Amino acid sequence: MNRIYSQLSISDSIRLDYVVQGSCHAPAVLLLPGPTDSWRSYHPGLDALPTSVRAVTMSPRGHGNSDKPADG
Repeated sequence: MNRIYSQLSISDSIRLDYVVQGSCHAPAVLLLPGPTDSWRSYHPGLDALPTSVRAVTMSPRGHGNSDKPADG
């Protein structure tokens, strides 16, 4: 399965980790982790999703490999 691991800049100093898999032409499903988790909570289930779905999941600010600014 085609899976892309990347980061998105939401400001000059904050980047969020995210993962996208599936065709860009497929209907998208956004998988949001709980308040204390990262995109990796969905890692085991991503392989089970059909190729007819484009899955997008991310790590919120301060979790996983997303930036953890000291303030704000």
